[in-house]
Amino acid sequence: MARLYPHDYARLQRDFPYLLPTDRFQRGLGPGWAPLLRRLCLAILRLGVSQEVVFSQIKQKFGELRCSFSGSSREVRTLSRYARIESRAACERCGDDGRLAYLDSWMTSVCQDCFDMAAANDPARDCSWYNLFEEDNDEE
Repeated sequence: MARLYPHDYARLQRDFPYLLPTDRFQRGLGPGWAPLLRRLCLAILRLGVSQEVVFSQIKQKFGELRCSFSGSSREVRTLSRYARIESRAACERCGDDGRLAYLDSWMTSVCQDCFDMAAANDPARDCSWYNLFEEDNDEE
């Protein structure tokens, strides 16, 4: 499981103490998404609602950044949706341009280098790119 680097998460907590009151979210996503999470926090701060909104969950699910909030507004949920969409195109491991892939049965967003490294580190590992438009030929 990917994990934000402790210094990255500590910096986020220091800069956004109302949004991130605990360190329990550090394990939920990879270090490549730290800049994306920072941009989301800054956008929420600009709305002027940061003391009313608290992250209740931050995780990676189906290769996307997923955030839940307590006290959120429609604007905050819209910002979160934009971050979720952007996360599909950013490598969760390093932050470079990425795309959705399966590493074993785990869907994640990775760049070509991180994909190749995962495949090389464990040749028995099932690694494949996710193709949204691939036809399912099993039904024929």
